[in-house]
Amino acid sequence: MEVAWRREFVERAALEAAVKQLQATQDKLVQSEKMAALGRLTAGVAHELNNPLFVMGTNLSMMQDAVDALGETDAPGPIRQRLADGVRRLRSALGRASVVSELLRQFSTPPSHRDVPTDLNAVVEMSISLVAMTSRRKEVAIHREFGDLPPFDCDSQSLSQGFVNLIENACDAVHERGNVWVSTRRNPDGSTVVCFRDDGAGIPADHLNKVTEPFFTTKEPGKGMGLGLAVANSVVEKYGGALAFSNANPGTVAMVTLPMKSRNS
Repeated sequence: MEVAWRREFVERAALEAAVKQLQATQDKLVQSEKMAALGRLTAGVAHELNNPLFVMGTNLSMMQDAVDALGETDAPGPIRQRLADGVRRLRSALGRASVVSELLRQFSTPPSHRDVPTDLNAVVEMSISLVAMTSRRKEVAIHREFGDLPPFDCDSQSLSQGFVNLIENACDAVHERGNVWVSTRRNPDGSTVVCFRDDGAGIPADHLNKVTEPFFTTKEPGKGMGLGLAVANSVVEKYGGALAFSNANPGTVAMVTLPMKSRNS
């Protein structure tokens, strides 16, 4: 009787664990589908933005010509100055909109799955720009310190996704106010280090080795599925690298170390 009860207990526990895992997998698939839909929507938005941006740029050039022509007439100086200032502000706004459109295009482009020699500093910069564009955190300052790096064979879209997740995690750690430092350097052995540091509260010591496990999260319900750092770790390992976390007192350091040559080279 006791043996049967134990067997039933073990089977029930295994069933409950399987159901939880199935639910987690289903949630992951739903999230993946949402991201795919977001990618399609983003591609459409970027495409639709390009036409009006082109028209705006053309008309701005015509306005600039008109302002220049006014300089050759007897038009009052203050009027010319206000027009010139207006054109400069419009051109600045158009430049920002064009940058957003290009970032949307890059974000929505499916990974090529082809590894080509890539400027890692450019990938990091693009990742920072993507986070800055989509983030509502007004008081998180992101500081950069890039070293001279050799080209690294990778798919920039894939690697950028890992970097974006690490930057977003650092920004989340400092909540609404604080700093994030992103730096790159080359080690004497030829490997490359990309470091993400924040001045948040840090990670409990017993969690440092768990943060890259799928579905592990210390965030409040609804704030995250615990997949961001798992994805980042998977991307880094794909290229033969390693992702390690440590506490900086204050804050946390996420250090990506990439080999001199990609595993896929």
